[in-house]
Amino acid sequence: MENLMEEIMAWTAPVAVEVCVGMEITSYESAEI
Repeated sequence: MENLMEEIMAWTAPVAVEVCVGMEITSYESAEI
């Protein structure tokens, strides 16, 4: 069961970071406009 959780974390962490970075870029672009 622990291995399953590790696999899930390995997949969700990069996606979460990507979403956060994407949202920051979008907010910066909106602020410049």
